[in-house]
Amino acid sequence: MTVLHYKAALIFATIVLSFSLLSPLNAQQRSPFTLQAIIDSAQHHLPVILQKQALLQSANAAITDASHSRLPQLKVLEEVSGSSANSVAGAYFSMGTVPSISGSIRSQNSFQPEMGNIGMLFSQYDLFDFGLKKATVQNARAFASLSQSDLEQEQYLLKWQAGKAYFDLLQAEYQLGVEQQNLSRYQGIATIIGAVTVSGLRPGSDSSEINAELSQTKINYNLSEEKVTQLQQQ
Repeated sequence: MTVLHYKAALIFATIVLSFSLLSPLNAQQRSPFTLQAIIDSAQHHLPVILQKQALLQSANAAITDASHSRLPQLKVLEEVSGSSANSVAGAYFSMGTVPSISGSIRSQNSFQPEMGNIGMLFSQYDLFDFGLKKATVQNARAFASLSQSDLEQEQYLLKWQAGKAYFDLLQAEYQLGVEQQNLSRYQGIATIIGAVTVSGLRPGSDSSEINAELSQTKINYNLSEEKVTQLQQQ
């Protein structure tokens, strides 16, 4: 009867292990994010991408500024001066390149202030610049092209890094599912061997061996779970 009980226990253990091998990875935790969602989020919020985009916008604005430098320049100036007569022509303080209209009309000093103003309207256009404006525009376009290439390179590297991290996470999650299945199988085997050992059908050495294997399986599971957590944070 002892041999029959032992064979029955082995058959039961084999059935349990067969169902365990055929069961899917139900306990596996899948990432709630898709790869495209991660890439889009990084491109819209990662500081280095925002910095490259700002540099590109500045370079495009420099092209517009360089193109507008070809247009004629129109300037309107007005100067207001206030001074007192000190028997010297002009105001006390110089008001720039435009001469003041105020001046002394008496030989003695007069501290009564006088006001005056003058307006000016002039236009300027360079007929010949020996290719300076054209070179300025070309230089601005070249810098904008460089900024565009720099942004595209950073976006490509970002996609590569995000894809690598995402697939590493999927691999770690699958491995975690495998470790969890192993843990469940060893727990089932440990339960069976423990029951057989208590009943006296098997020696205690089998129980010690399966407990050691179960402890190693728990360690592997914890390491896999830690790796998944690290990749999720990344």
